[in-house]
Amino acid sequence: MAKRQWLVTGWESTQVIYECEFPLSAFSEKHIESFLKRLVYKHLSHEEIASASQERNPGEEESPLLVVSRDATSSRFCMSVGTNPHYTAQAREI
Repeated sequence: MAKRQWLVTGWESTQVIYECEFPLSAFSEKHIESFLKRLVYKHLSHEEIASASQERNPGEEESPLLVVSRDATSSRFCMSVGTNPHYTAQAREI
């Protein structure tokens, strides 16, 4: 029986800077989003963190530094956060 897991990868341009696998049951989708954002935070300046953390008015876009992008069209569910560096999480079976 195949195991399901999250593969979390950090990228600086095309170079892998972080990679770790977790059982799929370790994180809900909401929690893996939070985890990816926390990984991105460590690369931001104090000013970028303050800007990204400010309350937004209804309809106002979130800071692009922390927008979660999803790709559900591939055979694996994948989400990413950040620009450069950025972090991805893939739900996959091994």
